[in-house]
Amino acid sequence: MGLAFCSRRVPSASTEALLLLQLGVIVALARASPSVMLYTGKLGAAYNDSNYAQGNKSIYALVEGNTSIRGHPSYSAQTPKGDLLLSGDSFGDGSGRGWANVFDENAMLKWAWHSQHTEFDAVLGAAVLPDETVVLGGTRSISGRWELLLVAVEPNGNEKWATTLTLKPPSSSCADCWAVIYWMDVDPTKELLIMGGVVDHQPGAGTFAWKSGGGQPDQGGVPFVAAVSFSKLGTAPTTADFQTTHYFDKAPGYTTVVSLRAERGKGVIALLPLNPVGGSVARLTYDHAGNFFEEWVKPLSVQNQVTDISIVGDNSTAAAYVVSATVNPGAKIESVAPDGSSTWIRSYDIKATYPPGRTPKGQQNWCQECWSIATLGEEVMLSCGVAELDVGDTNCDDGLWRSLLVTFNYHHPGNASFRLFHSKPDQNFAVEYASFGANGEAICAIDADSGGSIVRAFRIQE
Repeated sequence: MGLAFCSRRVPSASTEALLLLQLGVIVALARASPSVMLYTGKLGAAYNDSNYAQGNKSIYALVEGNTSIRGHPSYSAQTPKGDLLLSGDSFGDGSGRGWANVFDENAMLKWAWHSQHTEFDAVLGAAVLPDETVVLGGTRSISGRWELLLVAVEPNGNEKWATTLTLKPPSSSCADCWAVIYWMDVDPTKELLIMGGVVDHQPGAGTFAWKSGGGQPDQGGVPFVAAVSFSKLGTAPTTADFQTTHYFDKAPGYTTVVSLRAERGKGVIALLPLNPVGGSVARLTYDHAGNFFEEWVKPLSVQNQVTDISIVGDNSTAAAYVVSATVNPGAKIESVAPDGSSTWIRSYDIKATYPPGRTPKGQQNWCQECWSIATLGEEVMLSCGVAELDVGDTNCDDGLWRSLLVTFNYHHPGNASFRLFHSKPDQNFAVEYASFGANGEAICAIDADSGGSIVRAFRIQE
């Protein structure tokens, strides 16, 4: 699969699919000059894949971009100065796969970084420091052993430093275990880079899976959250530079910290999945010495594969948390109160909004996989890839993937907008991750068939 990157403004929840025309900025990487096709079918009517219309060309602009990256995106975000960051891992087993691209506000490529490591590595998490330095996190093979990976890329695109780290839980008895950073964030109030993932995991690439690949790592490792001060990032940090590290009890079978969000100046909220379904939410606060303190760990009520977590309200004062779960077909979101108690669960199944079509063979069916959730104040956005399948077919890759964004106001979860889009020329085009920009843009990382030869952008006319 290739990759794409998109951004658009998401207004308050509405049932009008044509609100997708209010897209903000969208960037895509593809071989031919692409455009975005927006679904215009009637709400409640059977889905018809021919009901896509090209977006207004006065809104869309095509810009040629970097051709050196063909990869699977895992993260997209707006930087403090308004640039667009896209990162992920590419193909192959024997050499560096991690990469990151940054585009300016007009979707022009500013720089592209790609790992030059001679063994396997992958980038799963990313964060941007106040000075626009991008810090990438993931895993890198050193003599066949996967270690925690951190890479800093300067605002001009030059690699500042790269390092691998080994964290050892107090109870560790494993000499050759593997480790992965799955997620990263920053706490600008505390001036901390925060990362989460798993350490002390049994060796073997087959025991790991990225969430957008359809699974979680095997249980047996130790989930962790760690923080390092911005002041220690001028050069490659060591584990001695970490301000605080918290290891979770692995006894319940948690596979990793698959996602986390910093509550600015207060602590961290982390998602701990079980394999194959369910999991818990954990809240860490800071003690008087700046070390993590485990305030609570509460089990989720939803019994599906949990994929992401986000904070409702101000990032320094959470009104609630929302957790996404992929059901396939369908998705669920669970609301969690600040004390960890469950407050509601809602289903967001595309078939309820756009029922699959019928053929002479009978009723078709949907595949729907949802890997991320984002918030901006009280606005919530769920991102999914969907594919319509033939009668009786349950293999998602037999269908043609489309991108789906579901948006709603947290206080009105039943009033959601379902927005479908794909690219032209037509291809598999599924959103893997989406985040909000500062002004409400939705910034989406999309997995597509095509390679990275065109950056496509469009911008709302204010």
